[in-house]
Amino acid sequence: MPDDLYFLFHSEMYWKRRNPEPQELGEQCRVLMFCFVPTQKEIAGIKLDPNEHDLEHGVKLYDRNQIEKFPENNRELLLVFYDATFGG
Repeated sequence: MPDDLYFLFHSEMYWKRRNPEPQELGEQCRVLMFCFVPTQKEIAGIKLDPNEHDLEHGVKLYDRNQIEKFPENNRELLLVFYDATFGG
C-alpha cells in the first residue's frame, strides 16, 4: 500500500558512454529509495527462499542502538534509512 511506504531519497546519475551498444548514446539512471516497516503479522508470514537467502539469519528486526554496533561498512547507510523512517 502506498501509505505504508516511507520515501527516503532519490539520486540521479548520468554517463556520457554506456556499456551496452550503442555506447555513444550515453545513459541515465534514476533511483528512488523507499522502505516500509512490516507489521508483526507480515513478518510472521515471510517465507524465505533457501536458494536466495541465508535461512540461518532469517528476518530480524534491529533498533538504532543495535545498528550502531554493526561493522562500519554497513552501519552508515542503515542508520540513514533508520532515521529517515523512524526519525532520528
